[in-house]
Amino acid sequence: MKIEVVYSTRTGDTEKLAEAIAREVGTTAKRASEFRSHDKVDLLFVGSGLYGWNVDPVARKLVHSLDSATVKRVAVFGTASSFAGNRRVTVQLQQLLRRRGFAASDAAYSCKARMWFLNRGRPDGEDLKRAAEFAHAAAKAAGPGVTK
Repeated sequence: MKIEVVYSTRTGDTEKLAEAIAREVGTTAKRASEFRSHDKVDLLFVGSGLYGWNVDPVARKLVHSLDSATVKRVAVFGTASSFAGNRRVTVQLQQLLRRRGFAASDAAYSCKARMWFLNRGRPDGEDLKRAAEFAHAAAKAAGPGVTK
């Protein structure tokens, strides 16, 4: 089963989650701007930060470029500076995917990110551990041959 992890970030916080997710499922995280997949992907993890209460335009462009003929399932993750923002980033990604006809999983992961002097040290070790747990559960739900 093929799994890909793709993300957009401006601060590096979402990249940290992407790398933890990729390690858990045995692949490499890729920036959304560099992602090109013409091969079939059984599970695609898509991540973004929240900027001005919206998903990063790079992540939005990625979602619009995806082909439902090659991507079977999608799980989302993200970062934001507040609890409300955390929910917003994953909901926006799920909505974008569903509008494009993808079966976006209801399962999603988000955590706090740095913003100026707020949330220093985030995402932290516990956030990364939870991201890996999320990835493991999403891969397990996607089918056999994915989990460690």
